[in-house]
Amino acid sequence: MIPAQSLAHPATLAAPFFSCSDTRQHLLAVRPGVPLINALESTYGLLATAYELAQELAIQSNQGNAHFCHATAFLIETAKATINACLEGMQGDAVQAVSHV
Repeated sequence: MIPAQSLAHPATLAAPFFSCSDTRQHLLAVRPGVPLINALESTYGLLATAYELAQELAIQSNQGNAHFCHATAFLIETAKATINACLEGMQGDAVQAVSHV
């Protein structure tokens, strides 16, 4: 059950992401306490950018643009972590982390 206080001012919880080593240590994290509406609006922008990159990659797929692939993966992983943090903040319970792409 979601605590009544969480419903009045829903906010993100910390959500580490972007593994940067063989030990799967996370380099970045969604910050706790961000109002959900702001986090979700920012996530929308990240996903829109990821979509645009994917479209560009599709157009230029034969030109060896691997950096587009990496940027797209990073943006999508960032968006997923933000959404997961929002869900945890709304539910008040630990939610299983979204699996990596």
